[in-house]
Amino acid sequence: LRPAQAGGESRIASSVTIYNELLQRYPERVERLYAPLALDTHAEGGLRWFPIAPCRFDGTMLRTFWHGGYFRSAQRYADAPRLGEAEQRLIDAYDGIADEPGIALDMRFEPGDIQLLSNHTVVHARRRYTDHPDPALRRHLLRLWLTVPDRQHGSNRLLRLRDASQIAARLLRERVAQRRHLSVSGRE
Repeated sequence: LRPAQAGGESRIASSVTIYNELLQRYPERVERLYAPLALDTHAEGGLRWFPIAPCRFDGTMLRTFWHGGYFRSAQRYADAPRLGEAEQRLIDAYDGIADEPGIALDMRFEPGDIQLLSNHTVVHARRRYTDHPDPALRRHLLRLWLTVPDRQHGSNRLLRLRDASQIAARLLRERVAQRRHLSVSGRE
């Protein structure tokens, strides 16, 4: 609805391009993308962090769920798995490639602009910004997350159902474990 006084551009990059660049530059790091990292949920849904694999391959398409900053900020929780040196190097490399000229694309939104992205194939971020001192002129961005009905047939649908059920089971286990940890530590 309103842009910031300065900055605040939307930055996007193809997760497939980033993956291919990682494969060329650091092939030994790519396999780690398929193992879970702790993701900071910012306590949404009563869960502080959640383990999720940044990449999945469903047999036909690479699907990405990348939030480098949220992987890093999950470290603030004592019960979250620690990022080792290999994970730190992976996150730094991935985010670094995503920010490179020729890979990253910055877009300044103007009133009425719409940006449609698939979080499975595009990573996105927002550049730092300076807002207007007048509250009536401050940056106002509306964000809507949509889930498109799955029109895949056969094994892809079964793979997604299996993945969704595994994620739901992991979510439940983590919620119980984190609540138990909070009770034992006296924080609840």
